[in-house]
Amino acid sequence: GLSYIGAGAFSECENLTALTLPESVDYIGSNAFEGCVRLETIVIPDTCSYIGSYAFSRCIALSDLAIPSYVYTISPYTFQGCISLTEIVLPEELEEIEKWAFAGCTSVKEIEIPDPVEVIGDYAFAYCSSLESVVLPEDLESVGPHTFDFCPNLQGLPDLSDMIEEE
Repeated sequence: GLSYIGAGAFSECENLTALTLPESVDYIGSNAFEGCVRLETIVIPDTCSYIGSYAFSRCIALSDLAIPSYVYTISPYTFQGCISLTEIVLPEELEEIEKWAFAGCTSVKEIEIPDPVEVIGDYAFAYCSSLESVVLPEDLESVGPHTFDFCPNLQGLPDLSDMIEEE
């Protein structure tokens, strides 16, 4: 069966509204669904272990998404600008969230980052204007200096200054 969605495979497919990927898919390439502005729902099988940079960037209608449990890294810009996403459930075994991963997800109100995550990249949650609360992992080691910039409603974030890593 189909195991690989190539880079840019469905990029800018403006009339794509919903998609269920087969269980055999374990890799989604960079920019695979970037700019699919009417894509509301995608079902990614739990067998998928890699989602590339910009894969769902600017999918402005995307509101329903479960990130598979075998994804250990959220690549740069993967969900950037997904303004209709209201909830982000991260895999329990996630280890890293790279730069700009969820930047501009303006409808997300809360996020719980699982304990295995040690690194959160710069601007990862920047411009998430509705974000009110973040639960950070106990073993977090580094965050970018602008990870939570332009999140005016974010309350109760601890002092992260000793974890900031300049890029």
